[in-house]
Amino acid sequence: MASSSSVEQFLRRRHEQLEHDQRSGNLVPATRRRVIALTLAFAPMLAMGSLPATAMLGLGAQAVSHFTSIGIGEVFFAAVVLAAGAWLARVAVSWPRRVNDRGASRYLPAVITMLLVVAGLVEIVSGSKAPDPVLAMWFLAFMWLFVFFPRSRESWSNSRRALWVVGPLITTAVIIVVWTAGFFAYRFDRSLDSLDSYVAELDGGVRYHAGVKVGDFTIVSRGVLPGCDHVFHIDGWHERDDRWIAHCPSNPPSGAGIEHLAGDWYQFPG
Repeated sequence: MASSSSVEQFLRRRHEQLEHDQRSGNLVPATRRRVIALTLAFAPMLAMGSLPATAMLGLGAQAVSHFTSIGIGEVFFAAVVLAAGAWLARVAVSWPRRVNDRGASRYLPAVITMLLVVAGLVEIVSGSKAPDPVLAMWFLAFMWLFVFFPRSRESWSNSRRALWVVGPLITTAVIIVVWTAGFFAYRFDRSLDSLDSYVAELDGGVRYHAGVKVGDFTIVSRGVLPGCDHVFHIDGWHERDDRWIAHCPSNPPSGAGIEHLAGDWYQFPG
């Protein structure tokens, strides 16, 4: 009985708090537009804040793409993340406002957003080569949710609205860059003509030199793969550019870990 009474008192106080804040103008109605805005804000922050679970979800998405077709896994990943964001948005619009934006606490949204932007830009500009900025963003995403969640139904000025946009936007950019290895497939496709021209020059008698830059990549060294004409260890801007590729125009290789990249080029474990 005592437990039931405590729950009833909590719900009554919560209802009274919501009514008081809404009458005073501190809260806005939980409209569909507000829920959609919160969903888009919460989704990337949840994805970054629950990084181990997101990594497992990413592996599942890759498996979906492998057994279906390219793009299906990405859609699956985005759908799950958005569903999680929608769930949290629904919780947020019915939660009592418990924030006292006085003193130093009113600067928390701006401070956490600034830190997220710095960590995100370091991750992107360095190509994931800086010392663990993703771990910093993992912690900051937790902090962002802690700071912004209780402010979900506050009236948003233009400056506060910008803070709600900037943090999730930079986090989304980091997730995309990490997920795509810095858009490796696009950069490799853009470098394809340069790579083809380079192997043609080698076939024509041009001498090989380690460290030559071809397209978006630097050729670190050469190797051998049976059935392939040229094998290179490449590196580049992004941390995951460090890989082995092979030019195999007449005999496509097969084996564990060998993947077709584009044209006559393949990637294989080094």
